[in-house]
This record gives sequence, C-alpha cells and structure tokens, in this order.
Amino acid sequence: MKKIILLICFFISFLSNAQNSYIVDKKGKKTIVRDDAIDVILIDKRISYKLPGKTWEKYITYKNLDYAMINGKYFKSFKLNRKRKALFVIAEKGNKKLAGISVVTTTMRGSYSNSIQRVYYYIIENDDTILLEMRANDTKSGVTKLKKIPSQIKSHFPNCQELINRLNNASDSDYTGILSLANSPYINCN
Repeated sequence: MKKIILLICFFISFLSNAQNSYIVDKKGKKTIVRDDAIDVILIDKRISYKLPGKTWEKYITYKNLDYAMINGKYFKSFKLNRKRKALFVIAEKGNKKLAGISVVTTTMRGSYSNSIQRVYYYIIENDDTILLEMRANDTKSGVTKLKKIPSQIKSHFPNCQELINRLNNASDSDYTGILSLANSPYINCN
C-alpha cells in the first residue's frame, strides 16, 4: 500500500512539473525546456533557454531552429527574401501562415525617454513565399496602417472564425489590439 501511495505522489509531482515549452531543431530533435526560462533574443537571432532541473542557459540560433512552442505560442524560423527571420505564427490554414512580431524601441535623451512599438505581419506560404507584408507602429501616422491590417488578414483567412473573432476584438478604437496580435497564442484553422 505504501508503494502505491508513493507511486501516486511521484506521478502527481511529475504532472505538476510538466513543461509546455519545447524547441525543435532543423534535424527534428525535440528539446523540452523550462517554461519560465525561455527568451527570444531578436538582436542576436537566437533563443536562450534552460533545461528542466538545470540553471545554466543554452542557446539555439534561428538558422538551426525549425520551430519552438513557447507557452502556447508557435515561434518558427523562415527564410524570407534570402534572409533568416523567426516570427510568431499566429494562425495557419492550408498552405498559409499568418506570422508576426512586435518590437518596442526605446530611445533615451538625458532624462527623457520615448518608446515606439512596431509590428511586422506576414502572410507566408509553406515554401516561405511572402504573399503579404504589413508594417505599422503606434505613432499618430501609424494608426492609419494599423486600421488596414485586420481587413488584409481577413481576406487571406476568410474561413478561420477564431482568427476573425480575435481580429474583431483587436480592432478597438485606437487599434492597440492589433499591436498585441503578434503575442497571441497559436490558432490552427485547418
């Protein structure tokens, strides 16, 4: 009886430490990583991560990355216009993917700081062909571009109701929801 109770405690402990994040490299090797210790480093074009039970960081570059699941978000490496980019895949239907990334740039001048959030969205075919590229930012002039993004995406994903609902919810009066769309969990529309 004690062995059964011990086995049940071990199983419950194992489930409570289950990891949701993992990395798959170009060779197909899947590596489970700690959910609380995985970061995308845009400047260096790599991902830093820690293995479960370990304290030191490891890295994988975008060129060696196939894809990663980071807390429910799908991050994939693409070769777009002969340049390696890694983007969050927001939605996928058939041979099309909606991918994007949101970047915040802060400039400092003395005690004054200014932050601008930029978003880059792409509709990409499975062969890494760009069908549509959209860029916008949160400046006054950028709002005009932000307003056009939902209709452009909907025209490529007309039958993906979950994505359309998310776009409708993101299209609030100041369009800040479109800026955060790149940080949304992955939707499989197939």
